[in-house]
Amino acid sequence: MLKNRKIVFSITLNLLLTTTAMTFTPQAQAIENGIDATGSAYVVPILIEFAHNEFFKCSGALIAPSIVATAGHCILNETGTISEKILVGDPGTSSEAINSSQLVTSVAIPRGYKGGANGNVAIDDIVFLALSEPKKFDSNIRLASEAEVISLKDNHALLRLYGYGNTDDGGSKASFPSYIEGSFSSHSILNQPDSAVVDPLTANTCKGDSGGPVLKISGTEVLVIGVITGTNLKNNCGASYTSFSLISRYSNLIFSMTLNQINQMDELVRKISAETLKEIATVTELSLSKIASIQSEADTADIAHHKVISEQEITIEALKIEIASLIAQLPKSIICAKGKVVKKVVAVKPLCPTGYKIQIN
Repeated sequence: MLKNRKIVFSITLNLLLTTTAMTFTPQAQAIENGIDATGSAYVVPILIEFAHNEFFKCSGALIAPSIVATAGHCILNETGTISEKILVGDPGTSSEAINSSQLVTSVAIPRGYKGGANGNVAIDDIVFLALSEPKKFDSNIRLASEAEVISLKDNHALLRLYGYGNTDDGGSKASFPSYIEGSFSSHSILNQPDSAVVDPLTANTCKGDSGGPVLKISGTEVLVIGVITGTNLKNNCGASYTSFSLISRYSNLIFSMTLNQINQMDELVRKISAETLKEIATVTELSLSKIASIQSEADTADIAHHKVISEQEITIEALKIEIASLIAQLPKSIICAKGKVVKKVVAVKPLCPTGYKIQIN
């Protein structure tokens, strides 16, 4: 069976970036005519502040507990200036639930990306965000390899696209994500070798879906193929094609960010270990000092105890001598006999009269 020939086209693909206020009107779906994806583990809402209180809404693909992939134009404006603040919500939750603590700590940007001029999709339109705190992550998610991408494209595989974008071409907004399905197109984008195209089957992506994941879902795993970058807009939603950046082309950038996170974690562990050791040393020093104090008090008490005992022993000995002296001064009696004559003599030191002998009982 012959493989389909690739079609290269240069149709203008517009960025799917939505300007939004801090709150949104909840809708059941996000992508035009899409299927509700509330609770999905694959897509996260992103709020980007380029100027004070001027927020843009995008979508993101959670590819690791602390790493999100999204479209480059969501984070950098046309001049290449990075946004002042980037907030990432929990996967599958309402974009209204994003809070100021869910900050991005660093951004990895491909060298080739310079920002989309005139609102059009540019080459290398993908960035990776390091999160301040890890998200709940589905262990079945993994990044597609280059070989898998080629195979999926050759076979026009069924792909699923997730996003938090508008719900219709009129610009209705949503708080929760949804998804559509489409086939991996044989089309290629002119001068953008790191991008690919999806032919949507029943609907299309809209503004706000930029950065959302393009997935191949099977019964055992979820392959991340890329992130949504643009479409040929009518007003707020696409007319036909949806473009996306192939994530397999940026493995070195992902590895670098992961390694950086590991190094930061190691540094944090070292810092915590040093602080813990210092705390242990302090506690140990205090404990030893307390033990020494207790021992000193015990020794002092022991000395005092021995002194009391010694003094008591001296007193007892003195009393014994005194008692013996008193006993010695008590009168004693003896029986003296001379023939049949018997006399009792009482004195301190009794003696029998002359001619008498002491009678021993």
